[in-house]
Amino acid sequence: MQTKGAKPMGRFAVRVELANYDDLVAARRGHLDPKTIRRSRIKGVVDPGATCLVLPLAVVKKLGLPITRQVQVHYGDGGQLREKLL
Repeated sequence: MQTKGAKPMGRFAVRVELANYDDLVAARRGHLDPKTIRRSRIKGVVDPGATCLVLPLAVVKKLGLPITRQVQVHYGDGGQLREKLL
C-alpha cells in the first residue's frame, strides 16, 4: 500500500565503517592508542522502514559489542537465519 503522493521507498546498499564506541571514548581521553580502536568496514543493506540494527556475529565479536537479543531473520527468497541484535 502506498500513501497518496508519497514517493516509493526501497532498500539500498551502503558501505559503512563501524567502531567500538567505548574504544573511541577511551582514545579521546588518552587511555587507549587510537590505532587500537576496534573497527570494521562492511557492506550493508539499508531498509528505511527498519526499526533495529542487525550485524553479523563475526562483526559483533570483532568489535567487542554486547548482544542484546537474538532474532530470526526471514529473507525474500524464503531463507532464514538466526541473528544477534545490538
